[in-house]
Amino acid sequence: MTSYYLKIELKSDATFGRGDGIAGLVDVEVEQDSFGLPYLRGRTLKGLWREECENLIAVHPNGEALQRACNTLFGIGGSTTKATGLLQVGDACLPDPVRVAVQQAQLKPHEVLTSLTGVRRQTKIDDEGIADDYTLRAMRVILRTTTFISPITCPSLSQAQEAILLAGCYALRHLGTSRNRGRGEVECRLFDQRGNPLDSTRLRQFTEKSA
Repeated sequence: MTSYYLKIELKSDATFGRGDGIAGLVDVEVEQDSFGLPYLRGRTLKGLWREECENLIAVHPNGEALQRACNTLFGIGGSTTKATGLLQVGDACLPDPVRVAVQQAQLKPHEVLTSLTGVRRQTKIDDEGIADDYTLRAMRVILRTTTFISPITCPSLSQAQEAILLAGCYALRHLGTSRNRGRGEVECRLFDQRGNPLDSTRLRQFTEKSA
């Protein structure tokens, strides 16, 4: 098996939502572990990564061959567990030193969560500049500059397969709730198991040659 890791830095506040809220506090709560540390589910990250790869492949002259390679990496949507692809994407969590420090500090989960997040409120404004009734919403956000690390494991990949991963990595610019409205801006970088960034010239495999 080969190991990589994906480093995600938040360039703006982001919400990795868990699909519910807390009555009287927020309408959209973030995913968090038992220590109150926010994280992004690996399955969600894998799906968004795949989506960016497919967006690039859709306009590529060698799209058909690249799509087959992409399916090998990420699997096929709606497939069984036997066809989930070579790539295993772990949950994107805060770096280990931060997690260890929080655990040693023995802080309460809500104290940890509050220190890493904020609450943003928004409402709908009508054409006359007046707020519509009952449209006020509160969303918890993870503060910008927070960094997440996601472990990636897979069998040895060809240079072409690495090129697809790298292209999708660079294209992955927004994550989380309301990402299609410009929120959750991120910068993603892919590293090998020794901590070296994947050679950006590898992208030539994606732009110039068939997979």
